[in-house]
Amino acid sequence: MKNILIICFAMLLGQISTASVSAVSEMQRTSFILSRMTGPGEHTYYNCDYVESFVRGMLNKLGAEDVRVHCTGGIDNTIRRPMPATVSARFSSARSTNVNNSSARAADYKVVTLRASRGCSLANDTYRAIADKFELETLMGPGFCNSSDAFHIEARVLKFQQ
Repeated sequence: MKNILIICFAMLLGQISTASVSAVSEMQRTSFILSRMTGPGEHTYYNCDYVESFVRGMLNKLGAEDVRVHCTGGIDNTIRRPMPATVSARFSSARSTNVNNSSARAADYKVVTLRASRGCSLANDTYRAIADKFELETLMGPGFCNSSDAFHIEARVLKFQQ
């Protein structure tokens, strides 16, 4: 009985992830700060080049289009002390629509896996800052970072068909 339930759930998940829906592209803007206190008087700071690349990669994996990411602050060789990284991102994401719209495109709900072997805090903070800009449901993932510093989240997200 347990195996039948698992198979039925897998079939249902497959149907949900392949059913085509009508979606429109919606422009999104977000800004957030990345810095974490790691102990008494200790902070984690990030290099802006790395942060921009990391955020851009996560946005692309979630199906964002026309992605622009800019970071200021962080660790920079031209300033004496590190600062929190301030990230600004602009991109478009798919939003389902029931309205007959000439700009609507075909989209599917896809299961996406986001992983980082290290840098859980950066990945977790970035995901929390951008998740509400997508039509998605987190299926599995940490609510916190563990001692292995690994990050793993699975989400079902609406993405335009290619």
